[in-house]
Amino acid sequence: MIDPQILQVEQRLAELHISPGRVDGVFTKETAVALWALQKLNGLRPVSKLTPATLRALQRPRRIHAPVRDGVVVDLSRQVLFLYERGKIRLISHVSTGANRYYCMKGRCGYAVTPLGDYRVFRRVHGWDRGPLGSMYKTMYFNHGIALHGSKTVPRWPASHGCVRLPMHVADRLFRQVEVGTMVRVRP
Repeated sequence: MIDPQILQVEQRLAELHISPGRVDGVFTKETAVALWALQKLNGLRPVSKLTPATLRALQRPRRIHAPVRDGVVVDLSRQVLFLYERGKIRLISHVSTGANRYYCMKGRCGYAVTPLGDYRVFRRVHGWDRGPLGSMYKTMYFNHGIALHGSKTVPRWPASHGCVRLPMHVADRLFRQVEVGTMVRVRP
């Protein structure tokens, strides 16, 4: 059933370049992760509901300064991704990056970290890509085996082996906009 308030919220999120998935007035998982991005950008704890503070942030969001002209910026501290084109934000998304812990899985061990630095996308894989640590959707590699990719599980905290996990609907959109050679900047 269509909820007029949710429809307005989804429309506003889309205006702010935070993809809520389908703008249809139905509160979905996609709507929830879009709210998380908005909440994190405004210094709020990410929750899957419309709190009074969230509604205020929708009306008067904190201003975001474009640190780059083009490319992807991954903000590790807030667990948010930005896509810039010609100095303007085109997409903002909640993400989950490296868990910053030691792991052993399927005979592979390592430290789950998303490395800081400036990189370029060097390989893209349309559809599902089966790696040694799991499956990735619409994969965009930028540092050896580390990539931006869609995942069915994108928790509110750093949880990956080092990749930047994206909500599935965001991975679809980002994959259409990010080509080989696109800059990916990972910041603290």
